[in-house]
Amino acid sequence: MNGRLARLVLLPTLVVAGCSPPVALQNALQKQAEEVQIVKAHYARSVVQLLDTIEKLQLELLGRVEQEVKAQKYFEKELAKEPTRKTDPNLLIVAVQTEKMLDEYFDKKREEIRSRVATAKVEYLKLGQSIENIER
Repeated sequence: MNGRLARLVLLPTLVVAGCSPPVALQNALQKQAEEVQIVKAHYARSVVQLLDTIEKLQLELLGRVEQEVKAQKYFEKELAKEPTRKTDPNLLIVAVQTEKMLDEYFDKKREEIRSRVATAKVEYLKLGQSIENIER
């Protein structure tokens, strides 16, 4: 706040008086601008890391759900056993079709998660660029 106050009060006063700001003030303002850029860079990296972590956790959770659903659907009693000559081939076909259907469903969900996170990253970067354009 003190830096802003100095800029708001001191710079207009010096400009109106026809004087140039002291070198120390110019250096302080330049240093402050550099520090703001460093903070922005750290913040941007932190947001991207946060989005990456969210993606990783969502994918891990989806993987666990997939394992549980598969365990319930087709690794039940008879289907969990190794097929023998007496095993009904129709049961095996149903199990394979069910597994394929579940794999496709969860692959689609994984892609949706990746797409949402990628979109969020792009939107964040656009927002950061818009803020930089406004500051100029």
